[in-house]
Amino acid sequence: YNQILPEKLESADPRISAFWDQAILSTEDKIFPVTNLRNYWQGRCPIQEIKALIFLFTTINHGTNYGSNRTRTDPPAFQPSVNTYDDHAEAQKRICAHLVQLLTVYTSSHFRRVLEIGCGSGGFTRLLKQECQIEEWVLNDLCETWQSAIEELFPSAPPLFLAGDAERLAFPGTFDLIASASALQWMKDLPRFLHKHRPPYRPEHTAFNTFTPDNLHEIKELTGEGLTYPTRRTIKGVVITYFRIVHEEEGNIALTSGIRWMC
Repeated sequence: YNQILPEKLESADPRISAFWDQAILSTEDKIFPVTNLRNYWQGRCPIQEIKALIFLFTTINHGTNYGSNRTRTDPPAFQPSVNTYDDHAEAQKRICAHLVQLLTVYTSSHFRRVLEIGCGSGGFTRLLKQECQIEEWVLNDLCETWQSAIEELFPSAPPLFLAGDAERLAFPGTFDLIASASALQWMKDLPRFLHKHRPPYRPEHTAFNTFTPDNLHEIKELTGEGLTYPTRRTIKGVVITYFRIVHEEEGNIALTSGIRWMC
C-alpha cells in the first residue's frame, strides 16, 4: 500500500522499487470498480486488463485417467517448500481423494505390490494406505527430502523409497498397481514411460492423473510463460496403446485461496 501512494514513497522500504512496471486490472473486481482502477493507474504505468475475479489464478484443469488390463487378455525443485507444501495443496488433496475413490470402485482394493510415482509428502500414499490393502510398497519421488515424511507413515516397517527421476530409474520386480497423483505431467517422454511399464510385464492396474492445457492458464496469459501440457486427446491416445481404459474424465477445480497458490 505504501508503495502506491506517492506521498508515502519517501518513507517506503528502500529495498523495494518505487516504480511500477505494469498494472493488471480486473474488469470483474468485486472490491474496487474498474473505472476507479483505470483512473488511478492511467499515466503511472502501462495497464493490462483481464476478465477475472480478484483472485487471479482461479482454476486447475486436470484430466484423470484410470487404466486397467485385468480383463485384457522434479520437475521443479520442491526442497524449499517441504515444510509448507501440504498447507497449500488443496487441489492435490482433492485429486488424490478422487483417484483413491476410483480404485475402490473399479478394483478389489487389495494389491500385493504397489509402485507410486511422485509420492511427495505422502498425501496420496496416506489415502491409499487407509482405503486399500497393500502388502508391499515401492515409493518414488524426485525429491529425496520427502523420504522422512514417508517413513513417518510407516513407523513399524518403512517402505522402499527410491529417490530420483522415474523415467530413468529401474524399479525392481513387478506390480499389481502403478499409481501417480499430479506427477506425470513433469515427464519428458510419457509414452516411453508407459511403454516401459506396459502389461504383461508390469502392472495389473494403473491409476493416475495429469494436467491439461487449460491448467492455470491465467499465469501464461499474464506473464507470457507457462508449462505446456498434453491435450486430453493426446493422453488418451497414448494410454489406450498399452492399457484398456475403464474410467477417464476431465474436470476443473476452483481454487478458493486465490493468489496464495503463488507462494
